[in-house]
Amino acid sequence: MAELSSEPRATDLLLKRRRPVERVLCPEASGWALLVRYRAGGSEFATRLSLSSDDVALRVDCLLAATRMGDRHAACELFACLHGEWGIRRLVQRDPAWDAVFRYLAPIAAAASQASDIGIRGR
Repeated sequence: MAELSSEPRATDLLLKRRRPVERVLCPEASGWALLVRYRAGGSEFATRLSLSSDDVALRVDCLLAATRMGDRHAACELFACLHGEWGIRRLVQRDPAWDAVFRYLAPIAAAASQASDIGIRGR
């Protein structure tokens, strides 16, 4: 029997409008959040990760769409953008969903980075 991984693994990433009550309680944050669906330890979870601004939310939305369409360079940019968002949070507010996001994006972004390296060397 296979062991269940306790490491969070994203199954879906979506941009969602924050609930009205959340916008009232925390008006300085973006009106949008990244909805992360992930699995860990055999259970499924869904978490909304706040984004710092509406501009970041728009960029994340565009990069998510491009990544889904197979644009690996967009995955690199999305990884960097979300890593910046993760970095502005205090340690006590860090959610395991961030780990799931980065585990999801890292292989896609790494493949794009390797393809760029090969393209540069081939010139």
